Amino acid sequence: MYALRTKPIGRVSGLRIENQTRRRLLKGNKLFLGKLIVGFLLATGTAGSVFAAPTQEAAAADEPMVITAMMMQHPNNPWTMVGDSIVFQELERRTGIDFEWQGVPAGDYPARLSTVMATGEFPDLIQIHPKEGQVYGLQGAFEPVNELARMYAPTYYAAIQDPINRFYNADEAGDIYTVASLMDPQMDMGEAVLGYVFVDYRKDILEDMGETEPATLEEWKALWRKVKDERGLIPVTTRWRGWLYQLLINMTGIVHEPQYNTFLENDVYHYGPIDDRARWVVEQLHELYDEGLLDQEFATIQHAQWEERVTAGQAFSMIEGFGRIDWANGLGRELNPDYTMWGAWPVQGPFGVEPKVVGAYIGPGLFANQPGWGINPKISDEKKQAIMSVVEFLSSPAGSELTTWGVEGETFAINDGKREYIVENPSAYGVRTSYGVWPVVDAIYMESYDAANRPRHPEGQHAYDNISLKMATKPQPPVVFNTAEAERIGELWAAINTLQLAYYDKFTVGTLDIDSEWDTFISDIQDAGVEEFMTIMNTAYQRQKAFFGS
Repeated sequence: MYALRTKPIGRVSGLRIENQTRRRLLKGNKLFLGKLIVGFLLATGTAGSVFAAPTQEAAAADEPMVITAMMMQHPNNPWTMVGDSIVFQELERRTGIDFEWQGVPAGDYPARLSTVMATGEFPDLIQIHPKEGQVYGLQGAFEPVNELARMYAPTYYAAIQDPINRFYNADEAGDIYTVASLMDPQMDMGEAVLGYVFVDYRKDILEDMGETEPATLEEWKALWRKVKDERGLIPVTTRWRGWLYQLLINMTGIVHEPQYNTFLENDVYHYGPIDDRARWVVEQLHELYDEGLLDQEFATIQHAQWEERVTAGQAFSMIEGFGRIDWANGLGRELNPDYTMWGAWPVQGPFGVEPKVVGAYIGPGLFANQPGWGINPKISDEKKQAIMSVVEFLSSPAGSELTTWGVEGETFAINDGKREYIVENPSAYGVRTSYGVWPVVDAIYMESYDAANRPRHPEGQHAYDNISLKMATKPQPPVVFNTAEAERIGELWAAINTLQLAYYDKFTVGTLDIDSEWDTFISDIQDAGVEEFMTIMNTAYQRQKAFFGS
């Protein structure tokens, strides 16, 4: 799961880690790629684990050691497929360990977790967030992993001594109750930030109209008006209205924290949608909708409808990124051989901010708030040793290669010293679903991510190489909350976000007048708890800063 590398520590997004030595950091193939695949990666990743010697329990029985694990299940990642994957078969062949996965639907997981914690009867491993694991761990529900790591996973043990990993995973006494969720979101991630929100447009239509690609928002508006009037096309569509908001707010200089629409300014977090600059964004949204430049069904459009808009030639441009360009061109050219979707350079707004596209972490920063695994203290010492041996293997470049590339000769080959997928569908989704491999950043940095996600056609490659990798904003590092804060933040966010979206939609379509109702919107958002929300975030942020001495 992990790849270790050495890197000096420096200043990132206002946080400075005081460390003059070069140290080993977890970088690459993380156990958790988003909330949907947490358990699945452990299954696939352990497939190549090679212990120094068979555990006593497995050797005595001469049959697979069974380790049970409970985790969240998502329809896109059914656990029933795990046992048939190449890497999972490799697990049984190499280690003699048989993982039995107990998938619980994500929506039911909190209730199930509460039940098993109350009874104290649960599997060998259980998926849980680090801070929540600390609460139960202090009650004796989970085994502290520090000593287990020291005895059986020295590489992993070295990693958990790092201040960053201690902050995200350890309690005040330094005890860690979850394994395999290490990360380093404060490090300089460089090219691990990938731009994902910009304008993709029909270049063939643009050229046929004798126009050139606009540079400013006002020039884009002028082009969209011309496209609407002369070609009868939907000027701009989007499958999620939040991306259009992000595209516009980025022009003001606000760089959002990845999850909560908050941004850091003057060392204090603020709620973006009520900022004065956000009012400008709402005004732009209303103008685009009112003039018929924005898809009139932007708030309610179904995915299939949106796909038809794009691929059947009904829309001129979309708010996306590099990932949909190959897809659009492939389907669009079935009807029109001249169809050419193209990625636009960052759009210049009126605020004098350097044009950038909205970026997100594709490396360690993605995992700061993702779950780890709690170890049942009642299981045998042999099982504990086996689990930590798996973790140790996954902390090595060999483990990273297995989980990102699979099995040499079956899922990848090495040609001229470079790994290449040899599967029929080398996309990230195709590799994962067919072979149990999830390509993310590995020991050779972006090699596996690039191999699985880099577009295959020139139009998509241009956007990926020249826009996504070079022109992206760098989001603020994730703020991590303790258990009580996380619970309250979740409650407040549900109310605040729902209210904000409702107001923004009404402002956009003109149901509410921006000039007369903006103050009412601010008042209602404040009544929904935004002040408490931001107090919690800033308290957590200042605690985070203090820990790192910044």
